[in-house]
Amino acid sequence: MMRRLLLSFSLVMILAGGPGIPKAGYSAPAGLAAMEAIGPLDGPQAKRPAKQPGDPQGKVRIPVRGDVRPRTGAGPARTTWVRTFSREGTLTLSGVGVIYGFRMAPANDGGFFLLGHTSVSIPASYDSCILKVDPAGSIEWQRVLRQGAGAGNTQFLRSIAATSDGGCIAGGVCDSGVMAMKFEADGDVAWQRSFDREDAREEFADLRQTSDGGYVLLASSGLEDTMGIVNDRDILLVKLDPLGNPAWQRTYGGPFEESAGTLVELSDRGIAVCGRTPAQPDGSGDNLLVLRLTPTGEIVWQTVYQAGDAYATSINVTPAGGLILAGGVYESESQLRSDAWAMKVTAGGAVEWKKTYHGDYRESFHSIIVMLDGGYVAAGSTDSFSPHRGERALLMKLSSNGDIAWQRTYGRDDAQDGYSYGTSVVPAPDGALYVAGTTSFGGMGGVRFLLMKTSTDGLVARLPGFVTDAPLEAQDSAVETLPAALISQDVPVVSSIPALTPLDVSIHGGLLFAAPLNAVVTRTSSRSLALLGRSNVLTWEPNPANDDLEIAKYRIYAVGPIPPSDGDLIVLPDDAFHLYEVDGGVYRFAHSPIEAGGYDYVIWGVGADGGEGLAVRPTQLAARRRP
Repeated sequence: MMRRLLLSFSLVMILAGGPGIPKAGYSAPAGLAAMEAIGPLDGPQAKRPAKQPGDPQGKVRIPVRGDVRPRTGAGPARTTWVRTFSREGTLTLSGVGVIYGFRMAPANDGGFFLLGHTSVSIPASYDSCILKVDPAGSIEWQRVLRQGAGAGNTQFLRSIAATSDGGCIAGGVCDSGVMAMKFEADGDVAWQRSFDREDAREEFADLRQTSDGGYVLLASSGLEDTMGIVNDRDILLVKLDPLGNPAWQRTYGGPFEESAGTLVELSDRGIAVCGRTPAQPDGSGDNLLVLRLTPTGEIVWQTVYQAGDAYATSINVTPAGGLILAGGVYESESQLRSDAWAMKVTAGGAVEWKKTYHGDYRESFHSIIVMLDGGYVAAGSTDSFSPHRGERALLMKLSSNGDIAWQRTYGRDDAQDGYSYGTSVVPAPDGALYVAGTTSFGGMGGVRFLLMKTSTDGLVARLPGFVTDAPLEAQDSAVETLPAALISQDVPVVSSIPALTPLDVSIHGGLLFAAPLNAVVTRTSSRSLALLGRSNVLTWEPNPANDDLEIAKYRIYAVGPIPPSDGDLIVLPDDAFHLYEVDGGVYRFAHSPIEAGGYDYVIWGVGADGGEGLAVRPTQLAARRRP
């Protein structure tokens, strides 16, 4: 089997918008993509994968004693760190499926509940996964669920929040409407319920526990005609008792279509709901909408904020009883460019300030929290400042009036295809910050759940080049407020039990650590008839930033031989792709024998905890001849 490939080399195997679809560059053939666990050779140091169809065994140089150096790993524990979580599977060269990090919620014991979406199939069909981790990011329990017994419903769980009994509540969509799912502290399912209006279609928005031990579920709901077209969409709020039974349910709507965004419970047990409503009488455009409700769902006040084509992704309560909101605003009708924004309003809905945070392409906030100093921290993403237009996780500290105190991005600017983004931020008791999201940095890429613990100012030690300052500009943004005229109505809902299938899937996590240093590859040849042949000798040095870790092994990904080409498009056979391993105390590898043509390599480490380091492509040195 032959494959069409672009000549430019790609470190990352998975696209952000299309898991399992190779990026422009080399990708693993079917044999390597379905690789089983890598087994040892007869020698004690060098390893390579078991033989795959179309991947004939090649010779591997066993390192000599002088190549082996003492391992490290005796340093103090890291106080700031980056962890990634991956699913065992067959989607990438290293045999891991994808996990998109979607939400994080602080648990009562100082740990966290992580919600993600995972797949190992192409085209992707996502299952939902929930992880409970301790404050150090180690997995305590994990659950992977599929809606129904067939193919996964893409990203069916979409929110997670801690509950007062030490468990968590997750919400999302299912075939029978929107749903809520209660987990005990040990991960067992306590109950699951779905909710649906007759002849209507619901879109899930948010779910939180309330101070009375019940829950409130937020969704959009519109009547569906016989052609499957949804009309007259309203905001739907369903109040649940502690066992998930509906206590009351209401819609909030006007002459146009409204959509739900997010919600928060207030100190008086009321509820603040954020959504969108049309900006023009013809129903076009969108304005922000905020409703303040009583504990029983009655409207206290409702306000429309004309702030461009903006959407809210996060809302929280300020110490004075007001609200802080954050999200993104599109700069044009094409929605290709956007700015992040934050807005503070009083308890009565009056705007105190609104600012946008502008780069040269696309920014957005996905989460905002209130800090003890009166300021705020927002997590999101930006792709304005990477040389390769790659998306980067963004963390920004704001003063009490929205000015930027500091701003960081997380990723590697030297990686052409890597990306990351932040979806949630939670403060730690010591003032540090936990950030969750998604990344394709680490090893040979692949989409992984990202969990970081940063310092109070957003820094991470022992990952040189991974954290950079972001030069976004804060700008005051004009907002016009208008009274809204939504009407609240009691509506019936049908409750049922959705069919969910638990999956026996293994998810593992580990520290992300620095790449090896001074990696070079030199082609050698011999004039001796007994040693006739060519080899590429790769050497590298351990990174001092990793001296607190034990590196279990190094992986070398080799592509070649690559024939000369006048254009960008070439064809390589399946057996041009190889994955090798050497012991973590070895810093030299001889790829031999090699054929005429070019070769490309990538080197990265694997930690004793299963975590993978950042990858590096070695520098090609001039050929030399052995005697």
